[in-house]
Amino acid sequence: MRESFDGQQLLTASWSQEKQLQTWDLRTCKLICNFDWNSQIKVSNQPCQLYSGQFSRQFDNQLTLAGGSGENEVRIFDSQDFDNAQICIHDLCREVNTVDWAHKDSRFAFSGGDGYLRIFEIQQIN
Repeated sequence: MRESFDGQQLLTASWSQEKQLQTWDLRTCKLICNFDWNSQIKVSNQPCQLYSGQFSRQFDNQLTLAGGSGENEVRIFDSQDFDNAQICIHDLCREVNTVDWAHKDSRFAFSGGDGYLRIFEIQQIN
């Protein structure tokens, strides 16, 4: 669960088989959107049940990072396009337990049951 930097939205990542990743309006307590986890990239028939999710810090909350078990993967969504994952890292040997964005640059990290911490950087292409 992660609040946006403007304090108006809450991101929830749920250990469920559908509607795993959602944003909520904190002023009205209403659902803003469901991210479509399997819309474009379908790695297997097994759903990914999420353990963690977070809005980006560096990109004005435009990117959303989440990861979990079952499919053992991490995805990054553009918060303006809830139906399409922009990045998918899959075929991990164990579940993803935690995800995090760097505070001052475009790096993100995740870790899980295999004990490894993986750090990536998003490069902007102009």
